[in-house]
Amino acid sequence: MNKRICRSGLLLVVASTLSLAASGSAIAAPRARSLASVNGVDVTKLTAGGSFVLRATPGHWEDLRQDVRRAGATVTRMLPIIDGLAAEVPKTAAARLGRSPFLLTVAMNGAVHPMGLFAKQPDGNSTTSTTAPSTTVAATTTPPVPLGDIAPYQDNKGSMHYITNEVQATDMWAAGVTGAGVDIAVIDTGVAPVQGLAGKIINGPDISLDSPYTKVLGIDAFGHGTNIASIAAGLDPGTMDLTDPSKFVGVAPGARIINVKVGAFDGATDVSQVIAGIDWVVQHKKDNGMNIRVLNLSYGTESSQSAYDDPLAWAADVAWRNGIVVVAAAGNDGAAAKVTSPAYSPRIIAAGAVDQTLGVMGPASFTNAQGLRQPDMWSPGAHVLGLRVPNSFIDARFPSARVGNRLFVGSGTSQAAAVISGAAALLASAYPGSSPDQIRWALILSGQDIQGAIANFIQVAKASDLLKRWGPSQSSGIGVVLGSPGEGSIEATRGDFHLSWNGILLEGEKDIFGKTWDGKVSANAALAGTSWQGGTFNGATWAGASWAGASWAGGSWSGASWAGASWAGASWAGASWAGASWAGASWTGASWAGASWAGASWAGASWAGASWAGASWAGQDCLSFGWRGAVWG
Repeated sequence: MNKRICRSGLLLVVASTLSLAASGSAIAAPRARSLASVNGVDVTKLTAGGSFVLRATPGHWEDLRQDVRRAGATVTRMLPIIDGLAAEVPKTAAARLGRSPFLLTVAMNGAVHPMGLFAKQPDGNSTTSTTAPSTTVAATTTPPVPLGDIAPYQDNKGSMHYITNEVQATDMWAAGVTGAGVDIAVIDTGVAPVQGLAGKIINGPDISLDSPYTKVLGIDAFGHGTNIASIAAGLDPGTMDLTDPSKFVGVAPGARIINVKVGAFDGATDVSQVIAGIDWVVQHKKDNGMNIRVLNLSYGTESSQSAYDDPLAWAADVAWRNGIVVVAAAGNDGAAAKVTSPAYSPRIIAAGAVDQTLGVMGPASFTNAQGLRQPDMWSPGAHVLGLRVPNSFIDARFPSARVGNRLFVGSGTSQAAAVISGAAALLASAYPGSSPDQIRWALILSGQDIQGAIANFIQVAKASDLLKRWGPSQSSGIGVVLGSPGEGSIEATRGDFHLSWNGILLEGEKDIFGKTWDGKVSANAALAGTSWQGGTFNGATWAGASWAGASWAGGSWSGASWAGASWAGASWAGASWAGASWAGASWTGASWAGASWAGASWAGASWAGASWAGASWAGQDCLSFGWRGAVWG
């Protein structure tokens, strides 16, 4: 199998399965230009030497970094947010660097904050941080800020005010059911305590690549996890009327969010981290007064093995067997693509997206639907307005997706999965004795009587009526499965995309620490509930070992140094996380093993008026976004 590596550290948060444009075409290397001009931009300033910000041609900032080093200049910081880098360029390096075919623009280095996370100081000036991600991301807002002008998107049926009516969540609220008493675990890029989520987040472990930065443990510096959590369970403070269109209200406003962060500030993660997150949720579902009944997985991978063997699908199955309704995004690569892992497991809920903005409601064009395994149910997933994380990675990169003061528009099966997770939380709250199978079938059957529209479009009040008639479950749901599933290859689960540190690829049967991954041992430990021993997973310390207040205590990766660890026998020496900064080194491939945090975009169809069709956005190939092959939906 040919390995492809995303060249950008940028991971979007858009759709919901992880595959950015597997259909996108490769970018041809640009022709060399003269030192006098690069795309019309004067580069003679390099001859004076000094500190510069250099932008690369789309998709080629890794190639530019190599040319910078070959020229004898020094990379001081990678800036994937602009497809570029900062560098110290001596006069002797100017001529060779200026002829790089990958050099797009040259600017003197000024107050540029890495990764686009701009922090405003009291004097209004932007400052540059020496570490990333920014600790200013996601501060709560006081006093409360109104949504602002969102009327155009309400007309386009993208607001939660419209969507909650469409899926009958408002009928449940009228009956006094808001999801209270139920916790929704969101394994994603973190959840920021922005207005509408502050006060209802419980932080589980942060097992992301950000975790050495203790000030941002659990914080969503990327922007995806917060968006998803808000759709499922957001609620503006002081809201008396849940149907007030001037307030932000998610599908299950009474539910809490259990935040398990696996995606870094640029979305980077590995499938081993997600499996560890799922196993943690299963083992700790009742800890610390929690009641995790729903698990949202707004991403997926292009696994090359069956759902029976796939370790990620197996981890999701184990959660289901333990009484947790698991909702996974089907994928955003289009109807000709197969449903991704873990959604392709027949035992959990595969979420498909509907474009509710069209005249006749039907499947969104970006939803994966090829083959026997189809999405189980459908919910709104186009132009959805979730909460925004100011200064986050995607907020800085895509300002045109901001709506009003606090909202961010996105499309994908990720958003659809969040709607379904909220609906499942409403049912679990109303009927605590119901099994995951009962909730799944009630939601599927609730949409079967809709005429002239898509089949299986969720109608949660109708599903509630079915559960009321059925009564509590007499079994755990799924019967015993013969054999030992989940013993397959973690490398096969990754598909074609891999995490890379300074050119060292994470591949083979290894986890994020370079520890050997034994499929059989892992599958059996997940089923037995022994994967986590305190803060240790697969023989390495991944997180703290106990609760302290409302958060899982201790910084992630405690007691374990990245230096000396290895991926496929290659040493990470010199890349120790203790005291290391992101300057001079960057994660690349930040891809979700065949899937990223977007699917093909924040919509696969359109995002803030810009088409994602053809794996492009605003005229730039998706390769420049690091999404090729997968996405955090």
